[in-house]
Amino acid sequence: MLNSAESPTGFHALYWTHDDFMASKPAFKTPVVDWDEEGEPRVLDDHGRRVIAASLPDFHSVTQTLRIVAALPGGGWSVVWRMLPEDDQEIGAPVISWVVYSNGELRPVADVIGGGHLQPLDLTDGDIKLIPPTGDGSADPTIRPNDGTANPPKEDR
Repeated sequence: MLNSAESPTGFHALYWTHDDFMASKPAFKTPVVDWDEEGEPRVLDDHGRRVIAASLPDFHSVTQTLRIVAALPGGGWSVVWRMLPEDDQEIGAPVISWVVYSNGELRPVADVIGGGHLQPLDLTDGDIKLIPPTGDGSADPTIRPNDGTANPPKEDR
């Protein structure tokens, strides 16, 4: 049987009881393994048989699960942020790479926590700003690197 995170199609069927849905609890999800001749998504039941997803109790919907399909070099880009909203000092990190998701979304990968913890970054909330490379294609040398501490030393503020 498939692990609940694995999906050969990139889609998952979501299941909620009415009470769980009303209580905003997360859905149970199971991988969509294929589609039948009429285009109905199929999942594996408890016995490992392929069945129409909607035929199982508490079926809610089908959703696409984003997968990383490509990675590109960072190209000299950087990200910057403030550790504290009232802090004037920006710290930053180079974009190590860019990841491309199955829906076409592109996200920079950088170490914003410190200590080599790399992660794709969501730039939609505005807390992290993207800085283009300088004219020679390198990262901006004026950006103070993240040393992994929660707050910069007072003399740096």
